[in-house]
This record gives sequence, structure tokens and C-alpha cells, in this order.
Amino acid sequence: MTTTQNPYQVFAVVVTYNRLSLLKNTLEGLKAQSHLPAHTIVVNNGSSDGTTEWLDRQSGLQVIHQENVGGSGGFYTGVKAANEAGAEWIWIMDDDVLPEQNCLEKLLNYSSQSLCLNPIHVDQHNIVSDEERWFDATDCSIVNLHNRSFENGKKIWFRNLGSFEGMLIHRSLIEKIGFPDPRFFIAHDDLIYGYLASKHTNVAVIADAIIRRQPVVKSEESTYHYDYYYMYRNLWLLEEYAEKNLNGYSGYRKRRIKLQFFYTIYKIFFVDKPKHKKKALSYLFQAYRDYKKKKAGIKNG
Repeated sequence: MTTTQNPYQVFAVVVTYNRLSLLKNTLEGLKAQSHLPAHTIVVNNGSSDGTTEWLDRQSGLQVIHQENVGGSGGFYTGVKAANEAGAEWIWIMDDDVLPEQNCLEKLLNYSSQSLCLNPIHVDQHNIVSDEERWFDATDCSIVNLHNRSFENGKKIWFRNLGSFEGMLIHRSLIEKIGFPDPRFFIAHDDLIYGYLASKHTNVAVIADAIIRRQPVVKSEESTYHYDYYYMYRNLWLLEEYAEKNLNGYSGYRKRRIKLQFFYTIYKIFFVDKPKHKKKALSYLFQAYRDYKKKKAGIKNG
């Protein structure tokens, strides 16, 4: 496949934290694109595994070093920098994804139909992730349509949420919805960004634009942080955005979110069955406390 500079002013934004080997693969994937990004920005969230030193030795990258403000803080910084530098399109991704060689080209083929384009995600076993989901603002839940459009052979379909694993977004849309919200730290930040985008464009998923998720070995501690703390604590931020865009359901949302708290306890004991259930529960109870207090940013303690 011939590689050429694409006619669009596309900036790639990659956020990284302590995953140097995966980051190298992601950057190689960007260099191999059939339509090359015009510029690549790497936001390094205070990595301590040699990423900082390695990035400082690279050429052809714009590197921004900052303290660890989570994925959401990293995407805020990167999207803001790309936008201020004049990017027409911004291609947003984590450091653990690997775009197939024609991924950007395939996304841009649909640029006349959407200002927010998303690839499908495939794991190491070639299993496609749930790409047809819907954010229900009445109760802050996610409706999963189980990839019906993909299974029926559709090349493009629409949803109202996003993913920072390959989202391609136009600057005119950013002018309307702003930059990613850094308050989330991690979890739900990309969902909401896609939800905001859906108010101004059809958020599209492109079936033949493929990003592969690299295998990641997660520590038990990081799993507890994500699954039992940030995923629940950040529900107050989902409530905030939902209320702004669909008011009148506040009491219903709060009841449903409280039920989710008890359902997560059930999951810990009977579904997930983590090695240290007491620790998982402590994270969840801290999440509930911080949800009530509307805390944001990095978890304390």
C-alpha cells in the first residue's frame, strides 16, 4: 500500500502513561498509515518507566510532559494543543491501540457524512467490541444493541457516545462542544464527549476502519481503581451532563444510580469474584462517598 500525505490537516493525539512498549507500537502504526497524519502530539502523563527519556530522544513528534492527570486530563491537553495549532481533524487515541494501515484513510472516506468518526475495535482474538451502544440520558445507563448493524453487514451506523481509541473529530465540532473534560481523570470521559458531539452531528462508526487493542496486563490494583472506583464515582458527572441536555429526570437518575451501587456489590460477590473482595468493596464504598460529594480528579488515598 502506498503511503502519502493526506490532503486533510489531521493531527494525531496520543496519551500515554507507563506503557512504553505499547506506545512504540502505536506510534509505528501511525507512521505506517496509508494517509499520514500531518502531525503527531504525544501527551506524557508523568511516566516513570523510561517513556519520558525515550520521547525526548525522538524526532518528528510534539511531546508534552505533564503530571499524571489521567486519561481525561491528557486528552484535554492534547486536543487543546492540536486545535490551537490549526488542526482540521484530530485523531484521538490511547497508547495501547494499533490502527490498521488504512484506518485513517477509511475514516476520512466518510468525512462528508459526520464530523465525529469512530473505527471498530478488535482484540487479539479478532473479536469485535460492542460498537453499537446508546447512552440513555434519562437514567445514565448504556443500551447495548449487540453490533446488530455490523452483523447485518452495514458499513456505517450511528450512536450517541464516543471512544478515545481512535475517534476522529473535526475542529468545527470542538468549537461547539469544547475540549474533553479533565475532571473525570479516567472512565466515562470519552462517552460524554461523544454524547456532546451527537447534539451537533451523527456520531458514526465505520466498519472497515479497524483499530486493534494490544494485549494489556493490568494489575489487580489498577482494575480495582477503574472498575470499582472511577466507573461509579464519575456517575455524578454523567448526571451533570444528562441534566443539562435532558432535564426533569434527576430523581429517576439518582434512584437508578443507587441501584447500580447495590448491583455492583452483587457483581463483586457473584460475577467478578475479585481475589480480594474486601478491598474491592472498600473502593466501591469510597466511590459512593465521593460520588455523593461530587469529587473529581485523581482518587485520594
